[in-house]
Amino acid sequence: CKVITVGSDPAKSDYSATNIEFDQFAKGSYDLVVNGEKSFHVALNVTGEHNIYNSLAAIAAAHAMGISDENIKAGLTQYGEDSSTRVKWAMLLLLMITHITQMKLQQLSKQLNTILIRKCG
Repeated sequence: CKVITVGSDPAKSDYSATNIEFDQFAKGSYDLVVNGEKSFHVALNVTGEHNIYNSLAAIAAAHAMGISDENIKAGLTQYGEDSSTRVKWAMLLLLMITHITQMKLQQLSKQLNTILIRKCG
């Protein structure tokens, strides 16, 4: 069983966040570091430092499932916090993973449709 770690220290974690910043609404953004190398910038539409770490876990899970960085970024960007509905942090993580997975499924569906059209045409 492979253990994947997330945290704030790139020297101790497989997935970490550097250059963490928060806007005037406390929505976080950071540079994703994977295995000691900068990967891409993440801007979240949810508030709080805990969601930085929730998103790291969601990204690690998505990478383990083979989901591309493009789909991960799109999934995280689409997920936002509704001020009328607050969810517990565990549900937030699950929802982030769900949004990322939906982006991958949409991409696969488009590719499949393209393949079928080319084979039939």
